[in-house]
Amino acid sequence: MILIKILLNLGGTTSPHPQNWEKRRPSSILDFAIRRGPALLIEEGKLDEAILRIDKLIRSCDTHYFTPIRLMFYRRFAEILLRYKYIPTKLTTLEASGTNTKFHMSSGIFSPLNLWESIILTLLLGESLVVKEGVLNQAPEFEKARKLANSNAASIYDLLCLASGRWGHYQLVNEGFEQALKFSFEEPHIWSQYALSFVASGLNSRKSNQTLIEAGNLSDNPTPLLLLAAQQSFSRLLTEEGMQIIQTAKEKEMAGSRKLLSRVLLYEGIGYFLRSFEKHMNQQRLDDRATALSSLQAAVELDPVDCIGLHWLARVYAWTGNINDAFNVAVKALRAFPFHLPTLQLMILLLSAQRNYSDALAVTEEALDEYPDHLGFLQMKAALDQKLFGPDAALTTVRQMLIVWKALFDDGFGLVRSDSPEYKGFGGFGSLQLPSPTDRDGGSVASFRAGSIAGSSTNTGTLTIGFRGDAALSEIASSVSIHGFLNQASAGELAWTAQINIWIMLTDLYLKLNQPTQAGLSIEEAAQIASAHPDVLFYRGQTEEHLENYNEARTWYESAVGVKPTHVKALQSLALMQHYFGSHRLAEKTLQDALKLDPYDHHTWYNLGKVLEALNECSEAGDCMATALEIEAINPILPYSIIPICFE
Repeated sequence: MILIKILLNLGGTTSPHPQNWEKRRPSSILDFAIRRGPALLIEEGKLDEAILRIDKLIRSCDTHYFTPIRLMFYRRFAEILLRYKYIPTKLTTLEASGTNTKFHMSSGIFSPLNLWESIILTLLLGESLVVKEGVLNQAPEFEKARKLANSNAASIYDLLCLASGRWGHYQLVNEGFEQALKFSFEEPHIWSQYALSFVASGLNSRKSNQTLIEAGNLSDNPTPLLLLAAQQSFSRLLTEEGMQIIQTAKEKEMAGSRKLLSRVLLYEGIGYFLRSFEKHMNQQRLDDRATALSSLQAAVELDPVDCIGLHWLARVYAWTGNINDAFNVAVKALRAFPFHLPTLQLMILLLSAQRNYSDALAVTEEALDEYPDHLGFLQMKAALDQKLFGPDAALTTVRQMLIVWKALFDDGFGLVRSDSPEYKGFGGFGSLQLPSPTDRDGGSVASFRAGSIAGSSTNTGTLTIGFRGDAALSEIASSVSIHGFLNQASAGELAWTAQINIWIMLTDLYLKLNQPTQAGLSIEEAAQIASAHPDVLFYRGQTEEHLENYNEARTWYESAVGVKPTHVKALQSLALMQHYFGSHRLAEKTLQDALKLDPYDHHTWYNLGKVLEALNECSEAGDCMATALEIEAINPILPYSIIPICFE
């Protein structure tokens, strides 16, 4: 396709002025006959003859008389092929027509082999004429010519969107619209389509974000484009930038029809919720979550059957400890859309927070019956199996996760099959949302925009207490479109990250089964993929601690904290090592740092109580342990941060 486009662009004019075809046009009668002939044949039901006539005209050697109407035939031919799915190979041979028409004949000429090749080739030929005839001069006397050129460009590129979309080749559309911008100064339709092509092709960058904002400024209905721009900012962890875009969209929506006000308020609530994780002071976090809760409640009041709004309202309730309210809203969300998997995952965690482990496991198993390759549900099942039946049962589930990973991503040569059909289907991209089992802020390893969670159109992300610390991991997957297409490099890195976390889960289970040798082998497998991964360093320390090599364990914990200062579990274990070595004040300081990152981790409160007890501060130690008991009573089996961030 690239070679064809290069060849088609050769010989084109680069003049900023419109080409003057008036002196080279055929007579009006001949012009009318050429234009109307195929249309009349179609009206009479003679599709074969109409297709044959158009095919002859666009395959014929170019003459200066018919150049002005050639673009019209390219567009008409593509429209007919798209509408009727006519197979060009059924056409009669050109040499058998008996006319004097001359055709390009050469062994090097590209000949389409199927319907879609014919459509794409026709549209690329039309695109070459559109680019050649584009009017760059912005003088008033050329306004009519500019409008005609823009209209022709819009029609060709819109058809190219339809054709390329069936294959998912939105990058081709993006490149085409980029060329059209040269002669489409402040044309809202071209800019909007160009911006949407970034979203469809999975390109999330500063350029795509600014294009969406500019398209929104030019559009009469800017809110959808601004919401997409905010979504891209959130996915790149630019929360403040996303909030500014949302405020602009809110102002425009309040001054307009307010049809999308509920969606604007939803995104505003999501923005405040995500921003709360960037705050260092607990009161600032609480204020942002209260504002998020207010915005989400307003969004749900405007659209009470929006499953996304209900999902986010339930999620914020869960994070603030209102388990009963969260459960009731999550039930409403599932009634609105029973197949929304992030809400289903939230429901499982809420059941576990209510200590209904059997019901949570039953729901998980039903979900796995529908999506057997979903690594997120498998991880939940492993955690519930461990709680109900012990580490042995969980070990079987985690081994199954390794088998699923190999089936999804390993092609037998140590490569990740990011371009395989299975990778884009059920259990594909959504299966990448496997979080780290080591800490509450581990979050999902998939991107905000990673697509279908086992077939659902959702967007996922790394929800972390130390958001900036995990920005690199989220950025790995930021080339995922909202429709669920990953580029090969991103897919490979995400798949390896998922495998690391599976090996870490195995390490944790082997340690609980008192099998340090197997645990060491598992962590070595993870280290071969990424030896400096903070979770790998942490579990090296766990293994050494299990073997009572406390000095080595302390060194590994310090390394994990050095790589990722927001690693809560590493801070907890490091504080315990400091406590065991007699540095009680230092251990207290380390645990207080962990509480600043996550004040809802009951392990941190309990360990702080132990340290304060060693310092003979018994009253404060009792308060800490009481707080730990209160938090543990509403804690789910896994942190809420494992649920993918969803915008759709």
